[in-house]
Amino acid sequence: MWIVWVVIGVVVLGMVIAAIVLIPMLLTSLVGAAGGGTEPGDADERAAVDAVELYDDAWSEVDCDKFFAATTESFRAQIGLPDCAAFEGEAQGFSESIDDYDIEVTGITRAGGTITVATTETYLSLTDDENQPLATPEPTEVHYEYYVVADGERWAIDDAASD
Repeated sequence: MWIVWVVIGVVVLGMVIAAIVLIPMLLTSLVGAAGGGTEPGDADERAAVDAVELYDDAWSEVDCDKFFAATTESFRAQIGLPDCAAFEGEAQGFSESIDDYDIEVTGITRAGGTITVATTETYLSLTDDENQPLATPEPTEVHYEYYVVADGERWAIDDAASD
């Protein structure tokens, strides 16, 4: 009779371990499937995320070609960086004022012809608001929403907002 109880105990223990592993995975996949997930649902959403990542690379690497590839002409005009000279000056200052830059996509939604890519961007700020060096780098977190649209054969950022 004790063998039956040992077998039952092992089976119950196996079911508990499986539940501990599988339930969080199931909940994560259900939240992502409900919309606003962090994984692109199709090729267009993947291209929109790629545009946002390219845009951030452009700023980090002071790369005007990447900046132009990731943005629309109207967005560049809106933010006052219509050409390479203007962008490179701003990007150089930005790259010198930050360290350990990281971007995480926190949501992807689609409304009509616009894909919104929400991000959390973290970095160490090396300068204060007056561009003076800080004695100790200050951790910073910013949340952005990038509005990405089809621009010819590519997807490009057409607007952005931060909190």
